[in-house]
Amino acid sequence: MKNEDKWLPTKYCRRNGQLIGSRNPSHVQASSLLITDRVAAAYDTAITRHVRGDLLDLGCGQAPLFDTYRSLCRSVTCLDWPGSPHNVQHADVLCDVNEQLPLADASFDVVICSDVLEHLHNPNMAMSEMSRVLRPGGKVLLSVPFIYGIHEQPYDFHRYTRFAIEHMSRFHGLGVVELNELGGAGDVLCNLIAKLTVKIPLAGNPIARLQQTIWNLARTIRPIRRLDEKTAAQFPLEYFAVLNKVSPDAPKD
Repeated sequence: MKNEDKWLPTKYCRRNGQLIGSRNPSHVQASSLLITDRVAAAYDTAITRHVRGDLLDLGCGQAPLFDTYRSLCRSVTCLDWPGSPHNVQHADVLCDVNEQLPLADASFDVVICSDVLEHLHNPNMAMSEMSRVLRPGGKVLLSVPFIYGIHEQPYDFHRYTRFAIEHMSRFHGLGVVELNELGGAGDVLCNLIAKLTVKIPLAGNPIARLQQTIWNLARTIRPIRRLDEKTAAQFPLEYFAVLNKVSPDAPKD
């Protein structure tokens, strides 16, 4: 990873041993704490289980997951596009992620693609390239938002259902190891209310933080959490997937 000595935590941090969204408002907006926490928890578990060997952080931004995966892999390559709205000082490769990547076939054991696919106008090319650069048995750790507001305009092109993720994965030679909905109707409502609350002058940010904190506490109550989880299939806030490189002879849809 380029400029590894300058890396600092941004989007994620650790608290009591768990990966959570940063509480620094310069890294995570007050209205985005809930979704960031959900995604952080998913990556924390999956990285521990699946990361090994040579890793590609595709659409790396500021490489917010670096501290979580760096001790588990042999090498880290960060890639992003030159026009990224994020500071890409850690990118080893700068290129258009919608096109063929300047990387060798079968050169990585793991690809992380965290909240990137929705920003690509040619996501099928990205999926094809992730499959191409993976070694047999290699893994993709992928997250995409679903019921979530337009962001990083004008580079917000798509939302994907689980069926789209499954189809795209199989078509490009990637098997679905796991595919989970993050959040449910309660999380979606909480996130939406927080997005609206922050628009209140002066008091908006602290109110949005408090509202999300209260919901997270309420969600620790088992019946509330189970009800939210039951609604996730119809009202997912985000999807998280672990994919693996399968045989090139596997049938495509």
